[in-house]
Amino acid sequence: MLEQIALFDRSILDMLYAQRDVAILLPLLDVTQLGSVIAVFLVGGALALILALHQRIAEVIGLTIALVGTAVSSSFLKDIFARPRPDLAYQAYTETGYSMPSQHAALATALSVYVVYLVYRLSPSRAVRTIAFGLGLIIIAGVGFSRLYLGVHYVSDVVAGAILGALLAGIGIMIERSLERFNLKQ
Repeated sequence: MLEQIALFDRSILDMLYAQRDVAILLPLLDVTQLGSVIAVFLVGGALALILALHQRIAEVIGLTIALVGTAVSSSFLKDIFARPRPDLAYQAYTETGYSMPSQHAALATALSVYVVYLVYRLSPSRAVRTIAFGLGLIIIAGVGFSRLYLGVHYVSDVVAGAILGALLAGIGIMIERSLERFNLKQ
């Protein structure tokens, strides 16, 4: 099974490398940054500050668990799997460290899922909810695709990262909901 995944990963990497075009590559260098630790924690920190100012502490805690949990667990899992990145010849820029799971994909997913959850929870507007959902999907897919197109990850790295980010966002949401139920009972 692992051998089949590795063959699939390599075939996608080869296909994308063969199709690489500077006109696509340059914008994807910007898109990929949407999943960087710096960008995610800047946006997440600003959102946490806004939530705190509105005294929505349970949401701040849930968001913090989602983002910090994703960052820590993805770093931990990289060391456990110790999967090398694609060869330097494939990389549009040099990335260091291990490949599995993609931390960019994990963080972009965790933040996007949590933000979409908040919008669904706090906005009565169906249009706003639909736009938030669509933008969340675009960010998750865009960051994931950028990691592949730039040759710094394999498909399975990105999928694993997205699953991890969604899982940690779900845990953050469950904790936030539990905190709110606990506060309502007091």
